[in-house]
Amino acid sequence: MVPSLKRTVGQLDDMDVMGPDGTKIGEVEEVLMDASGQPVAVVVDVEHGVGIGDKEVIVGLDQLRDDGRALTTALTNAQLGTLPIWDD
Repeated sequence: MVPSLKRTVGQLDDMDVMGPDGTKIGEVEEVLMDASGQPVAVVVDVEHGVGIGDKEVIVGLDQLRDDGRALTTALTNAQLGTLPIWDD
């Protein structure tokens, strides 16, 4: 369970992530856990139209909210471009 989002890890998989203007910025590819097994971040596969290239970025759970249909973030496209890249 991801307490801050009130969803299970499985429910987050492939969930849409929307930006501050309501446009889709990508979708959740993976939930990242800390050493104790607690979820701390998600990997977001960023859409081509966002302007940062085809990347998977790591977004902390503290940057996300659940609006009931999708995850939302206040991060701008420019801020997304500065996030750590996920390289699995």
